Amino acid sequence: MEAAEFYAAVRAGARDKLDDLISSRLKDLKPTVGHYLAASFPWRSVVTTNYNTVAENAWGAATSAAYSARHAIALATDAAFDEHAGNDISMRIYKPHGCINNQGSGAPTDPAQRQLQRLVITSDDYYHSAETRQLIYRAIMQDAQVSTTVFVGYSLEDYTFRNMFFRLREMLGQWKSKSYSVGPDNQPLRFEWRSEAVRENFRTTLVNDNFDTFMLRLTMARGYIHPKLRQLVAQTWQQTATDNANAMGRLQLSDIVNLPDPP
Repeated sequence: MEAAEFYAAVRAGARDKLDDLISSRLKDLKPTVGHYLAASFPWRSVVTTNYNTVAENAWGAATSAAYSARHAIALATDAAFDEHAGNDISMRIYKPHGCINNQGSGAPTDPAQRQLQRLVITSDDYYHSAETRQLIYRAIMQDAQVSTTVFVGYSLEDYTFRNMFFRLREMLGQWKSKSYSVGPDNQPLRFEWRSEAVRENFRTTLVNDNFDTFMLRLTMARGYIHPKLRQLVAQTWQQTATDNANAMGRLQLSDIVNLPDPP
């Protein structure tokens, strides 16, 4: 956020170029095994503050391979929310901070419409985000009122996480259901202290884990896996183990590939 604000401040007209700069850097990112595993669970909805398209790409691949628990549609603007208002079957992937698909050649030329599709990057963007995407934030709040919320991959120091967490808590008054926050912390004493504080003050349980390894463990706890997803996990295991060396613990490939097929 600070780097973006500095960039926009020192270059005339740079704010419009900032979205395109970020889009060009993120367009080739690929889903990890955690995204594909997540697509096999029947979430009420998914909220991602990432600008990239890895979540919707993973759900699309999972749907094509017939192991997605629910068909998903991505909503990054209130206009897109209205377009799918009559669809009560597909799961929503809400993108309250915008999406790279709406930038560059896909962005509108009208300044007012471009503002509505702008990525949430600077502190000014954060301030106006709830106004420009009112329907999306309202839907997120409604889901948080009736469902357990799982925050994944955020640090407690992260501005994005704190902005979303406290905004939701303020709107809800208090979590209606227990929430969880999954993220790595390599300092046991700090994690213990934070766990107690967050559990008492916010009814939130901290889970010390990476996204990919958390999804692997969640799949093990569920007790089954689709054959095509099992094959994908096996094919990517070495890369997954390398990328998550600090969080693998006693996880073994056999723990996953020996799971039975779905009932």
